[in-house]
Amino acid sequence: MISAAEPVTAVPPAASAASVFSADRFVANVSGDALLHGDAAALYLAGAVAFAVLLAGAAAALFLLRGPRIANVPSWPKRVASHDDAVSAHEALGDMFYATGFDGKPCVFVRGQHATKVLTEMGFGDGKWSGLDTAAGAAAFVVPSNLVQPMAVPTFFHDAGATWKNARAALRRLFVPTEASASFTVEATDRAVDMTAPRGASAAEVDAQSLAHIAFRDTMMSIGLGRSAAEVPGVERQFEALESASGKWRADSTMDHAHTASPAVESASAGALAACASAVLGTIEAAREGDERAAGSMAALLRSALPEYTGTGTDEGAEETARTVFNLIVAGAESNAISTAKTVAAIAENPKLVAELQAEVDAAVGAEGVISHETMKASKVPLLEACVREGLRMFVPATAAQRVCEKETVLGPATIPAGTTMCVCIHALHMDSSVWSNPATFDHTRFLGGKKLSRPRHAYLPFSCGPRKCPGEAVAVQQARVLIATLLRSYTLRSAEAVPRSHVAGFTEWTDGGVSVGLVPRSA
Repeated sequence: MISAAEPVTAVPPAASAASVFSADRFVANVSGDALLHGDAAALYLAGAVAFAVLLAGAAAALFLLRGPRIANVPSWPKRVASHDDAVSAHEALGDMFYATGFDGKPCVFVRGQHATKVLTEMGFGDGKWSGLDTAAGAAAFVVPSNLVQPMAVPTFFHDAGATWKNARAALRRLFVPTEASASFTVEATDRAVDMTAPRGASAAEVDAQSLAHIAFRDTMMSIGLGRSAAEVPGVERQFEALESASGKWRADSTMDHAHTASPAVESASAGALAACASAVLGTIEAAREGDERAAGSMAALLRSALPEYTGTGTDEGAEETARTVFNLIVAGAESNAISTAKTVAAIAENPKLVAELQAEVDAAVGAEGVISHETMKASKVPLLEACVREGLRMFVPATAAQRVCEKETVLGPATIPAGTTMCVCIHALHMDSSVWSNPATFDHTRFLGGKKLSRPRHAYLPFSCGPRKCPGEAVAVQQARVLIATLLRSYTLRSAEAVPRSHVAGFTEWTDGGVSVGLVPRSA
């Protein structure tokens, strides 16, 4: 995913004589970590939260007193507290402005083709990225983050140089859509519908956000552990407890959700991580004993890419695997659920579009009615694919790509001082009125035919781009298509009564109170 601007420090492994990774020891190491949950995974570990908040307040006060210090960069007088704030500022001031950012600290927000390319398409270099602006003279930006974002817990090997590449290569292998991953999503969606709207009802109003979250979480468990949520009920219960604690935390309007986490969330995350770690160990062992399902799981394949590289006598490759699988279950489920749920709601507002999509899905699955990887390929359901892509534009899963300028760097008309936080608000890219006509309107026809070919390359980045592009894009898009098709196969979508909802801004914007959609059985 996209990196955060705040450095995340790995938790050092405790000394141990054990030669095999201990889940209990592992959780003891991380139980004191603060979970930053801008989505349920979300913007990320605070480290020393109180000290960070104090520094942020001081920095913000200093910023407001002194005003901008970067020539040729206009300033925005308000704090950019949400992604819509960034859109408003960009529309008023152009492709670059200076403001107090999401975290309460000074930040340069950028938009536009060149700046977006520089900040997102940078090559590997021992954890750092070399800029592409040759006029700057070896410009460089630090990406202070871990393997993928959002991160619920820190990973060890982000400081291990080439190990990054090994792990990301393993993840790319895992995130190729298959018949198995499509089947996981169909089964998980049916189960989620049963949990949120029992079959047999003449009509029901459901929380599409919760439904999608359950379905995608279960799918990610199947991919990560080689076992469905029903096969690991203890793991599922711990993740449900984490989601419950996170929901209460989001609803607390007194919290700065981008940079704090409640003790209840921290405790629940430790419990979920412990359960996930134990399941990962079981999967790795089963793979070694020849279990084919386990051998094809994310846990087994990722573990095989990670050596025991620190020489402490513990299997830190297994620890790293457990942390990464945990992160991907949390992040992969939540960010995609938000986007997909809002897409379902947008489709439901257009009865004609609902009918057209049902006809397309019916034709694709044929008389047998089987939703699969093959029947849900984009070429076979172009209208559905266009709706998913438009949903990713309007309700982008990951909303901000942040970097820290390592040394003084020329970027467009401005010279950026060393240490400056830079942010590409992807939501602002997708709402750029100079690129998208009526950007606040859901219009799936933008992605039909050859229209997408006329857009600038860096105007549409729902999963970022470059070496740190989300490795799960293809599976995430498949999951969205399959979930929506599974609903359309059995139900007619209806727009629910509009209810004002608050949005919790963070790495993603979670809708507090859910996203309501009506489901009417097609036989009714």
